[in-house]
Amino acid sequence: MKRWLRYGLLLALTASFATAQVDNAYETPAGSNLHVVLIGGINKDPEEIRSKDRAISRLGQYFVQQVGIDSANLAVLAAPDSFVSGITGASTKEGIVAAFSRLHSLTPNDQLVIYFAGQANIIGDELRLNIPGPDLTHVELAALLAPLNPGQLTVVLDCPGAGLAAEALAGPNRILIYSARSDQPVSTRFSDYFVPALMLPDSDVNGDGTTTLLEAFQYTVQQIDALFRDQNLMKSENALLEDSGDATPSQQPWTYQESGNDGAVAATIAVDTWDLCYTATEAVNTVQPSTEEEGVTP
Repeated sequence: MKRWLRYGLLLALTASFATAQVDNAYETPAGSNLHVVLIGGINKDPEEIRSKDRAISRLGQYFVQQVGIDSANLAVLAAPDSFVSGITGASTKEGIVAAFSRLHSLTPNDQLVIYFAGQANIIGDELRLNIPGPDLTHVELAALLAPLNPGQLTVVLDCPGAGLAAEALAGPNRILIYSARSDQPVSTRFSDYFVPALMLPDSDVNGDGTTTLLEAFQYTVQQIDALFRDQNLMKSENALLEDSGDATPSQQPWTYQESGNDGAVAATIAVDTWDLCYTATEAVNTVQPSTEEEGVTP
């Protein structure tokens, strides 16, 4: 019951942010080297539409109000009839290409975050992100990212079968987060927990006063585990994180000090400022007991 109350509080907090009106022209301090592209997909299920749109809306507010991103560096792309606030462009293929074309001037002094929340289909060996008009495949997304040269790239795909993109998107200086493995084609709840986790004090797993991207991911996984366990359901989504460049994401990246694999880079990003809070060698291990086994399927 406590976990259900916590889940309700998370959704209520998310909804309160989503209903707040946000102007298209965000007012933020200038000078940030962080660039963000938020992409809202389309969906036939009304409840899921509201869930994903809330996530995109709240992410925009988080990057503006908490992280302090320069308004010129934030693109919020969504369907014209969506509930997303602060839309700066359409999430059509043309709109996404246009937004990415403005990122070609990024240098290693810049950071870039790409976040997709929506529905997707797996057709053969292709992950097709559902957007207005023609879908965007994971191969096309990889091609759009290829010419960009930020010092750090973070990509979050919250959609069914997201792990199918792992090999195509892998590369140096990249943190890649997938809401589900490639063999999990059903709707995901990842953003319902991950977006609040970027702001909730409870996400500071090791209690040192700084929440890292890795800790937000770990907290999210724990909440989703609890949700399925409380409902006595077989788990249909296993989130993955990959930041080693080997194209093999981990289900338990918080054990990176033991495994020597994914998680070390995500453990250096403080989510309240999106700045480095530790060097890779100083990153604090936040290992928590888990009954989930390391996955071998991206």
